[in-house]
Amino acid sequence: MPVSVLPGDIWTVDDAILLLSQDMKDGDREPHDERHVVIAISEELGEDHDFPFLLCVPITTKPTSRAVGKYEVEIAAGMGGLSKDSVAPAYLLQPISRSDLGEQTGNLPERRYQELLARLLSFLGRL
Repeated sequence: MPVSVLPGDIWTVDDAILLLSQDMKDGDREPHDERHVVIAISEELGEDHDFPFLLCVPITTKPTSRAVGKYEVEIAAGMGGLSKDSVAPAYLLQPISRSDLGEQTGNLPERRYQELLARLLSFLGRL
């Protein structure tokens, strides 16, 4: 059955399909079976079942060893179905196949989603 998604939705995906930054790979990161991602795509494309790809930002547990970075958005535990304080690093925006989506756990509040988009545009030098 085709899956519709909305901007700011939070879904699970298989952790192995995501490209992660080197510090996440080599640091204290524990591999998981699945990882939460924020969907970053227009509502129109999210509802277009013929369009097979989506853009997403992987979510990771908030680091305790450093402050949240300039291009990261903090997501509090409980928001979007997350069990821990987390961050969404906008610089890790990447495509995934719609068929790779697991379970929707929630969505970001509109204000937090807009903050993520602003960080992404800043990272791209457009803001």
